[in-house]
Amino acid sequence: MRGEFAFAIWDETNQTLFAARDRFGIKPFFYTHEQQKFIFASEAKALFAAGHEARWDRQGMFQALHFAQEQDRTLYEGVRQLPPGHFLVLRHGKLTIRPYWDAHYPTKARAHRPSASAAEETARVTDLLETATHLRTRADVPLGCYPSGGVDSSAVLGPARRLTGRSITAFSVRFDHPSYDESTPASEMARHAGAEFHPVNVTSRDFASVFEQAVAPSENLHYNGHGPARYLLSRAVQAAGIKTVLGGEGAAEAFAGYGFIRQSISTGKRGTRTKIRALLRFLQSPPSSPLTDLSPLSGRLAHALNLSQDLVTDLNHSIPTYRNLLHSDFLTEHDGCEPFREFICQFRRRDLLGREPFKIITYLWLKSHFANYVLAGERLDMAHAVEVRLPFPDDHLFDYTNNLPASLLYKDAQNKYLLRRAVANDVTPTVLAGAKKPFFAPPSARVPGNPMHELVQDLVRSQRFQSVPFFDHHAIRHFLDHLPSTNNRMVDPMLYLLASIAVLDHRYHCSSFTNTTNHDYLAHPRSTTHLAHLHDRLGH
Repeated sequence: MRGEFAFAIWDETNQTLFAARDRFGIKPFFYTHEQQKFIFASEAKALFAAGHEARWDRQGMFQALHFAQEQDRTLYEGVRQLPPGHFLVLRHGKLTIRPYWDAHYPTKARAHRPSASAAEETARVTDLLETATHLRTRADVPLGCYPSGGVDSSAVLGPARRLTGRSITAFSVRFDHPSYDESTPASEMARHAGAEFHPVNVTSRDFASVFEQAVAPSENLHYNGHGPARYLLSRAVQAAGIKTVLGGEGAAEAFAGYGFIRQSISTGKRGTRTKIRALLRFLQSPPSSPLTDLSPLSGRLAHALNLSQDLVTDLNHSIPTYRNLLHSDFLTEHDGCEPFREFICQFRRRDLLGREPFKIITYLWLKSHFANYVLAGERLDMAHAVEVRLPFPDDHLFDYTNNLPASLLYKDAQNKYLLRRAVANDVTPTVLAGAKKPFFAPPSARVPGNPMHELVQDLVRSQRFQSVPFFDHHAIRHFLDHLPSTNNRMVDPMLYLLASIAVLDHRYHCSSFTNTTNHDYLAHPRSTTHLAHLHDRLGH
């Protein structure tokens, strides 16, 4: 099987259940296995409806708040997810879970064996991408596409239109913030491909108007306006009568396009010297920092892999901010716990050791935020019955690009070099020369007077939120009171995160059943008026 899927087959004769999830985790698969009862669904709330009590998973939340969630963890106690690239077998009450595919990176550098020319590599990538795209255009309904103005989504739209000759409608978010609006290059790309262009206007007021509706189907934490924007985009697609859309997610993972791995790509030569240099950097004690103090292993790895200094700085700023808002009992409960070590140790050493630094970083990214955050936009699309198909997370394509040398991925200060060569005739010059820009919504939660700011204040200061058993609510109120004087750029993500927890807690009543060592969390009186206000706002 190829593409995105999550399915189950029941063998009545042998009383055996077989289930599997696609290689990258595009489609979700949640389950509970308690007291000889196995329930599975594509949404956690279906498990709640089937009788599983919604409770916060304290370990899962601790990991998520430190950006180091294990593959099978969720935010909800007793609710697990089948990891990407895994299958399960349930027979006579015994559950077995095993991997069937992984992103294998070579232990030897490509340069150490016969290699094709750049022209031959380009032709091969072109062929693989065209095949992956063509397969995903099979549909008996009109097709859409999500061009954002970058090379990733444009590299899908161009070939799809050329290979099929079908009419394709292009949908792109048009933000009211010039620094984040990519609708102009997206419009140019649509004209270049002969596609009809539909801009979807999104304002900061719109973020607030649909924030709760976007958080609920995602069932996960939000860090910016990306979720509400995707929700509005999918809603517009549904209103236009389009049911199947092509997206560009996965290109940065296949072609090493992220800025946070660029530093590890561009430093040093391959082979023995690189390995020795990385080993020496690992053995060195990196300077003391919040990341190193919390997890010495992670500090050493970041130093050894030459992780982007911008990313390390963000982590060093965000970790103290998050931990200062956590309740002392919650921190004591996890005293000595290294979430980053636990995350890394779930993988086999042979999958990490001996690889080039940038490939190790990409592998860890694939196993964490790519599946749990980047691909989670699928939940918001399906909330509007829109199926998004992704050509780049294709195992044939990935198995090939995993073996590409760094010199064909990053060259002449340009990322995704080989991909740009492969799609040069299908995209506009603007797209071809453009830099990698992740789809981010403009910051809004920390700006006084902004509707999203008011909503966050309302949600996080609410009486209901006082029951969430992880936070020091006095510290949170102080944090909210002093936002105007706070210059940390991680503040906006923090506000979105707190607000999304508030929405999920109210929607699923997770704190009502959560066991906690501090029963004072549950002692706060509930404000009937405020709960009724939130009840109306959430649209129950």
